[in-house]
Amino acid sequence: MMPLKKEAYYLCGALRDGSISKQNQIKVRQKNKEWLTKTIIPCFNRLFNLKLSTDAVYSDGKKSKCYYLLFKSKKVYNSLAVSYTHLRAHETSL
Repeated sequence: MMPLKKEAYYLCGALRDGSISKQNQIKVRQKNKEWLTKTIIPCFNRLFNLKLSTDAVYSDGKKSKCYYLLFKSKKVYNSLAVSYTHLRAHETSL
C-alpha cells in the first residue's frame, strides 16, 4: 500500500463534518464556503488529480447557511475509506 500523504489525513479530518458513502459519494459540510472552495477543493484536486470546481459547492438554503461540497469518485472513496479507517483505529488505541 502506498504511504498516505498528510493531505489525505487532512481530508479525513474535514470529513468529520461530512461523509463518504458506498455509492462513492463524498460530502463535506461547512459554514465557511471559502474554506471549501479555496482549501478543500484544491486539496482534493492535488491529491487525487481531479478537476473539481466551485460548482461542486452548494448551499442548504436554510438559516444555518451551511455549504456542502458534493461529488462522486470511486478512487477518492477507496483511498479515504482506508485512510479514515486507519485514523479511527489509531484514535481508539490512544
